[in-house]
Amino acid sequence: MLKSYKILLIIFIIVLNISNLYAKQDESTYVTFSNYDISKTEILEKDFDTIYIAASSPTSEHLGSLGAHAMIVLSNKDDLNNAISINYYAYHESMGELEKIIKGASVGLTGYIDIRNFNLIAERYTVGQNRTLFLYKTNIAKEKIPELLDIVYRDYNNKDLIYQFFTYNCSSYLGEVLSELLSDENNTYYFPTAIMPARVISYVEKYGFIEDLEIISPPLVKLMHNESPLSKEEIIDRHKYFKVFTNETSEFVGFDKFEVVVDNFNSDTMFSEKVSKLSLGMINKNLSLKIALFDNDVTEQRQSAISIYSAKFFDIEMSYLNNSIVINDLTVFEKAAYNKVNLFKNTTSSYFAIKYNQNNNNFDLISGIGYSFGGEKSLLAIIPTVDLNFEDYDLTLKIKSLFKLNYNKAYLLVDLDYPLYNEHTSTTNNLSVNLGYRFNEEWLVDASYDILNKEYKVNLSYFVYPLIK
Repeated sequence: MLKSYKILLIIFIIVLNISNLYAKQDESTYVTFSNYDISKTEILEKDFDTIYIAASSPTSEHLGSLGAHAMIVLSNKDDLNNAISINYYAYHESMGELEKIIKGASVGLTGYIDIRNFNLIAERYTVGQNRTLFLYKTNIAKEKIPELLDIVYRDYNNKDLIYQFFTYNCSSYLGEVLSELLSDENNTYYFPTAIMPARVISYVEKYGFIEDLEIISPPLVKLMHNESPLSKEEIIDRHKYFKVFTNETSEFVGFDKFEVVVDNFNSDTMFSEKVSKLSLGMINKNLSLKIALFDNDVTEQRQSAISIYSAKFFDIEMSYLNNSIVINDLTVFEKAAYNKVNLFKNTTSSYFAIKYNQNNNNFDLISGIGYSFGGEKSLLAIIPTVDLNFEDYDLTLKIKSLFKLNYNKAYLLVDLDYPLYNEHTSTTNNLSVNLGYRFNEEWLVDASYDILNKEYKVNLSYFVYPLIK
């Protein structure tokens, strides 16, 4: 029979994993997002002349947002406060997270077209979810807007729409609308079924319809709502002001002075469609091959803060050893969020993973919550984790530490994974140093050395559009 402390630790890791996997910010205290019913006639009366393709940054803090979100925005020139947004969403609010994930990845959820004022959408993503919005201004003619609305409203009240994560989602809908809108007897524009907004945007750019990019990020937007007298230097720590200003709005729902403000700061977000990875390399003197169906690392610099969000699905590493193929590493699912924090504002970093343990041919469930610190080019994360092995229910308490330093396209990464308490006879500890250089969205070269296990790796990686179609 398991000892009582072990039972308590198993309960703890289960609770920690569930909260870590499904945790999401509660938007109800500071975002108004009720149902809207705007007619086509009302929109036409606004006489819009500009079409934007907009996308929110991806984040691992929301399971449904690992691939970002895409939408259409109609405005008069650059007047985004009076603009209208057109989104393709799924009904899921009444579902449990597990039910939503299973249905969304299989038979699909009930889809619907949401049309509302853009400032409400900007508020939802920047203030409510702490995500950056990218607005790609197109040169699509004003005369196309009535035709665009005809396409959208044709399905506005269609009850048979299906939203499926991989085959028909917000990006798929946007591509389908643009394909019909832009194609004529002289030109045919093809937009493939896409699971990533960046893929649709890359096609719009390739066809020559994008003329400008504007960015709306959370810190400046929140400050402008509240007409804050703070100086630019005082704006730097986004987390501190996120906490302050959400507290200021606790007496009512939504901001009463919300304005959409284009950010004057630069954003170095890696916004890419290339999230499947093929890697060829060496582990010591043995040939290795890595395949990842989904491997998305998003680095965002918002003012002085650097945040890293990462997510992986089925990331397998194999090597050729003694005339046979050996699995060195298999990550079934992994997500992490490393945020620069203020210790007293309770903004944490998190880690969750299901990984194959090659020493006992079983799987480990790993989860943890900790803190991160950083500046413009650096990040230090310290996360206590709990590791539960599926075979024998042995537990390991570890400290996961990560230090990352960015310089242009190069990076230095130091990763320490070391046990404080260990029941595993098969636990592997590591202290690795990794140097990498990303040439572009497609090519990455990196080399690492694990000091504790005396193992070096060299990899050349090629990122492609997802192998999951």
